[in-house]
Amino acid sequence: MSTEPNINDGFDEEAFRVEADTPRVIVCSDNAETREVAAILSSSVDLDCVAFDGVATIRQQLVEHGGEVLVLSADRAEESLAQDLKRLRPHLSIVMVSADTTVEQVTRAMRTGAVDFIAGEFEPKDIQARISRAAKRTIELRSRDQRNRRLGEIARRIEEVTEDSALESIPEAKSDHDVDSNLVDRVSMQTEFRTLLRQELDVEDLLRTALEYLLAKTGPTNAAVFLAGGDGRFGLGAYVNYEYARRLVEPLLQRLCDEVCPRIAEETELLRFDDASEFVADCELGSEVDTDLDVVAIPCHHEGECLAVMYFFRRMDAAFSDETADLLNDLRGMLAEQIAILIRIHNRMESDWPEEPSDADGESDWDDLAA
Repeated sequence: MSTEPNINDGFDEEAFRVEADTPRVIVCSDNAETREVAAILSSSVDLDCVAFDGVATIRQQLVEHGGEVLVLSADRAEESLAQDLKRLRPHLSIVMVSADTTVEQVTRAMRTGAVDFIAGEFEPKDIQARISRAAKRTIELRSRDQRNRRLGEIARRIEEVTEDSALESIPEAKSDHDVDSNLVDRVSMQTEFRTLLRQELDVEDLLRTALEYLLAKTGPTNAAVFLAGGDGRFGLGAYVNYEYARRLVEPLLQRLCDEVCPRIAEETELLRFDDASEFVADCELGSEVDTDLDVVAIPCHHEGECLAVMYFFRRMDAAFSDETADLLNDLRGMLAEQIAILIRIHNRMESDWPEEPSDADGESDWDDLAA
């Protein structure tokens, strides 16, 4: 989150500058080297250069002009100054310049938090390129934090609404002893799961967090999550390797993706394969994979649309219980809800669903589905 303070009676100039604006560079031109840099930058059409004399007015200049990059002489590097600048402009990129290079100067520059140290003869193209890179760093950091701040606020408001809704679902009791403790536990678990998911704004991180939580509740199991592609097709988003490496069950995963996911997407209930052994045997996985598996499918819907399908499978001697069905039924909608949020976010940003998943080392009765 951005900690950048508001100034000028609450108006934060830097927060309202857009990336399309010309990056602003402030040069403290109090010696020959910095004056030369200021002269070079003043001729650049891609940078807005403001030069002034004296370190004493740095803070004032940043308040009045804002800026992406501050250029200082290496002799001016002070940790106390760097701390003040960090509080004033958290994303500011500091660039040090010097006629020569000494260990002491480089050390001070590092302690000051400089992102670049330019020494020796100053080539105009090199100077402009390096200052531009520093400005780009500032813009990207500021844009990222502003985006995270907005998304965090949205997530917080959604969390407040969903938590209130969850609490309202608990029936009013005549006394404390009348409250169904199992229902309270389920609501508490739903709130915990939703809170964890709301913190994840990356698809891979979301799937990892969701599976880690679910497998902690269901016990060790192999698991795969397939994400809807919007065209009726599905793609593998994540795979958890409990006892079978992904390469061993690739044919099984492919069939689940191509043949089963489209059918599961039309279902509203959790499903258990009633002929899982035959289905697994047909995949010809080899002797390393036991065909006697318990396979369950969990469609994840949001507003009537199936956004993901999860499969859990493990040996029949550790078959899934009806309590596991209740658990997954309680939580699957929350995963779909967060996926829907990420879809909206990713539609506004240039990001993609993960192309390759990463391996990780998890109503009252099950419905049946013939594979």
